[in-house]
Amino acid sequence: MKNPTNHDPSLELCYQALASPIGIVISVSDFASVQQKLYTARRKSGDPDLACLQFRRSPTAPETEIWIVKGTTPKEPV
Repeated sequence: MKNPTNHDPSLELCYQALASPIGIVISVSDFASVQQKLYTARRKSGDPDLACLQFRRSPTAPETEIWIVKGTTPKEPV
């Protein structure tokens, strides 16, 4: 795992989710904007450990919560 030293809040949230047992829930005011920032931070980090993270809309508060959860890590082709 790389060290997030650039202090990007979105990237810090990714690493918090990665360190938790299943992920984290965060409150947001604009789901689409935050989701895009999270995807961008993950891609720019270049850290393959973050590939398992999924950025999902909360089923109970879809407009105000985003779930950053661990899924399975994509497997490389054989």
